[in-house]
Amino acid sequence: MIGQIEQAIVKHIDDAARQNLLGWTLRKIASYGGEFTDDKTIAEVVKSYPCALVAFTGYSAPADVGANRWEYEPTFAVMVAAKSYRNEAATRQGAGTEVGTYQMLRDIRALIGEQRLGLDLSAPFRPGRLVTLFNGQLQAQRLSILSQEFTCKFIEESAAPEPAKPIGDLVTFHADWDVPVFTTQPDDKLPLAREKRDAEDTVQLPQS
Repeated sequence: MIGQIEQAIVKHIDDAARQNLLGWTLRKIASYGGEFTDDKTIAEVVKSYPCALVAFTGYSAPADVGANRWEYEPTFAVMVAAKSYRNEAATRQGAGTEVGTYQMLRDIRALIGEQRLGLDLSAPFRPGRLVTLFNGQLQAQRLSILSQEFTCKFIEESAAPEPAKPIGDLVTFHADWDVPVFTTQPDDKLPLAREKRDAEDTVQLPQS
């Protein structure tokens, strides 16, 4: 289900961009693949700004909703990146025809918030924390990257436990008795051969 949700977010944003519903051009929308972790991948992002990348960031312990069903509340992050040749402030606030990361996230929140995106969710997407992703390399590139978190809820059913196998009716009880210090040896197999039994009991149990 996690993969389905991530791909649904990517597709929803991509469809909106292709239909020009956002009012600004989005040059790349994809699942996050570590693009903001080193200089090389950041440089690749710079070539495709403005862009949006989607990542699953985890979930806490699910809630037991009964009947072997568990409700999960995963968190997804939509990271947007914008660049401006004007100045660092323009990457966030936009300038002229250039879109800034503030507007990008405002529009994406409106696009995804309270939606289910055609998925079987028990609660729709709701916006969460907004985080600034920043390092020295981003400042040098005049690149702004913001991350908007979204949560939703879905229910999964775990496999039902297998029923215990019936043990059947107890019909006959039989016991061989080894009474020291007679002829039985430790390696004698049970049930004992008749000539090695010191005593024996067989009880037939009444059946209802």
